[in-house]
Amino acid sequence: MNNPSIYCRGKLSAVNDRCTRYIGDILYNNDIGDYNDIQNYTKVPAADIRKIQQFEMIFGSILIEGSTLKNFSLPNLREIYQVSDGSYEIGYGFINRVGHKAVMKFRRNDFLENVSFPNLKVAYQNMYFFRNANLTKDETLCQTLANQIVNVSVIGIDSEYDCRSDLL
Repeated sequence: MNNPSIYCRGKLSAVNDRCTRYIGDILYNNDIGDYNDIQNYTKVPAADIRKIQQFEMIFGSILIEGSTLKNFSLPNLREIYQVSDGSYEIGYGFINRVGHKAVMKFRRNDFLENVSFPNLKVAYQNMYFFRNANLTKDETLCQTLANQIVNVSVIGIDSEYDCRSDLL
């Protein structure tokens, strides 16, 4: 990290406003199940969203599960690379993983209607959107993401809506 004003890591609340390249995983989750009702939604502070939106490159993964977000946009993000299997502790010594080669994973965000990455060109490797009740109704999402992003292997939207055919 030769230039601390461009590269940063650590808590998003401590990231300076000039940082454009973030090193680390961005995780918001509360270990929700796939089929049970969500009792406590994951809090994603608006200040953290603003910080994430300033990043042009991320060397890590983004995981957002069980949030009340309606829209998620990363207007400046150009490249995202998973550098390790992102993981987080779920208690009692158990660890949950973001996913094999997953740069982004959005799961059980029941209010999420729109995701947007207008400048994203490189996502290495996979992006997953699972059980986001309102997002999966948009059948153009696969084509939109596949047309704009290079170096993405899998874009998965629930098990019944797999984007691999759009990536050929």
